[in-house]
Amino acid sequence: MPYYDDIFDEDDECTTADISDPDGSIALGLGGMYYEEGMHYTAASERQKRVDCFRAAEILYRHAAGRGNAIGWLCLGYVYAYDRCEGRYFRSYYNNSGEVPPKPDTDVLAYECFCHAAEAEIAEGCYKLGDMLAEGRGCAADHAKALDMFLRAYMCDGLRQAHFTRNT
Repeated sequence: MPYYDDIFDEDDECTTADISDPDGSIALGLGGMYYEEGMHYTAASERQKRVDCFRAAEILYRHAAGRGNAIGWLCLGYVYAYDRCEGRYFRSYYNNSGEVPPKPDTDVLAYECFCHAAEAEIAEGCYKLGDMLAEGRGCAADHAKALDMFLRAYMCDGLRQAHFTRNT
C-alpha cells in the first residue's frame, strides 16, 4: 500500500508514492522507540504521555504492517492485545467519516494481527495466536488449534535456531 507524499507535487492532489521506507523497517524502528518510551511512563500522572506514545507506535506499526512487514503485524498485535491506547486507536477519515467511532474490539484486532505474524512463520506470532485461541480472545476458543500454534511456534523457533547454527 503506497504512502502518497505531496512534497514534490505541484497541485493539491497527492499522486507521488513515497518509497523511502519500502519494507516498513524505518517505521517499525520508530514505533519500537515510542512503544518502549510508553512502557517507561508508569505513574498515574504520566497516563496521557503513555497513551500518546502508544498511539504514535500504533500508527507507525500500521505503516510497517501495510508495507508487508510481518514484525509490524506482531508489534501491532501487542498494542491491541494489551489495549495500550486505552480504546483511543487511530481511525482514518475513511473509516468513520467524521463520526466518533466506538471503541474497537481490541481482541479481534490483536487476533487478526497475530494471524498475519503467524502466517509469516514468526515463532512469537504463532505463540501469541495460540494464546488467543486458547483463551477465546478475538475468536472462538479452540484448544486443538491453540496446541497446533504452540507446536508451530516451537518448530519455527527450532528452524531458525538450526539455520543460525548451520550458518555460524
